Amino acid sequence: MLAFPPQPATADDGSTPPVSGADLAWVENAQIILLESFPVQVHAVVAGQLPDGCTAIAQITQTREGNRFTIVITVAHTGADSCTQALVPFEEVVPLNVVGLTKGVYQVMVNDVSAAFELTSDNVMPSASISGTVWHDLCAASAHGQPGPETAPPGCVAGDQGGYQADGVLQAGEPGIGEVLISLRDGRCRAGDEIATARTAADGRYRFGDLAPGDYCVLIDVLAAENAHLLPGGWTYPQRDPEAGAAYVALSLAPGEEALAANFGWDYL
Repeated sequence: MLAFPPQPATADDGSTPPVSGADLAWVENAQIILLESFPVQVHAVVAGQLPDGCTAIAQITQTREGNRFTIVITVAHTGADSCTQALVPFEEVVPLNVVGLTKGVYQVMVNDVSAAFELTSDNVMPSASISGTVWHDLCAASAHGQPGPETAPPGCVAGDQGGYQADGVLQAGEPGIGEVLISLRDGRCRAGDEIATARTAADGRYRFGDLAPGDYCVLIDVLAAENAHLLPGGWTYPQRDPEAGAAYVALSLAPGEEALAANFGWDYL
């Protein structure tokens, strides 16, 4: 980790005087520490003196305007009837809100003490994305009205009610389905809050971009009026909601991850 030396305000005799205002803490120095992580984390380690044993840190606030952070530390009397009169040292670690900042030099003011740090690169969390295809899962087991073959043809598997159905595997040549309404929700799927919606292109592809890391659920509700063109038929891939005509893909995104295969297979009847 990297540390930048503080630049304390000093009196004529070289000492660090108390700040003006009885409710402000007497800050002696502030050291800025950059943690080796991504995004970079920056902490201000603040040291100073309380005037007596009956005074405590009351509040620490932080604001930023441009490249200048302002930290205000206030103190208050504890209400004790008696206390020691000697100075009491204190140290506080204040995490700075630096996620999303661009590279550059930043000033930090802690009461009347100044310090600085430099970001050598943009401290921006890389965005994640989810994309996939809604496709027509084909299974041509036999001509209409003709008995099916004894073994499953390519692209088919044995159906739950006899005969054959599409196998739920996206294969070359299987067409995409356009104009399908897709819902992006939080990780609770059907019970989750909707974050965004998208419609598939003519080739069945869709994409949700600029996503933060976290848990998501991509869901298609075939009972939605916008998806009436899918009926009649049924999902062959992936998981299906047993209580409604919905299929969904639940996934967890890491920073900058591109989830490229949140696919949905549909077999028309």
